[in-house]
Amino acid sequence: MAELRFTFSGGEDDQRFVAQLRQFAGENSWSSAITNEVELIFEEWLTNVQDYGLTTQPHPEIRVTVWSKADVAEIEVMDNGIPFNPTQQKDPDITLPAEQRPIGGLGIFMMKKLSRSMRYERNDPWNLLVIEKDLRKPILTP
Repeated sequence: MAELRFTFSGGEDDQRFVAQLRQFAGENSWSSAITNEVELIFEEWLTNVQDYGLTTQPHPEIRVTVWSKADVAEIEVMDNGIPFNPTQQKDPDITLPAEQRPIGGLGIFMMKKLSRSMRYERNDPWNLLVIEKDLRKPILTP
């Protein structure tokens, strides 16, 4: 089982992380479609954490660990922001026209759809989100 660890401390970390994630994915024979979906999951979650969860934290920290197993990636994201459980968020009504939908919620909805499973725990002062991603078949490309 291969492992990637990364800690975010600011600005340019997002680009460095994506580069390391791509290298890790290549070393573990992930398809480009799967790699893109994992990047999308991370992008959505990290945006939420950085833009909302850590805004009042004087010493923000995000720790990511990715394990690549035979047919699944397990992704663990810890942050020391305000408590927030994305698994309890109600899915948006995507049958409504865009102008009638409330703002927000699509990113978490997309994360759920791209993942095999998501689970959340709060261990003060840490939020822990564990995401499983099936590595055998991408969701967005047949």
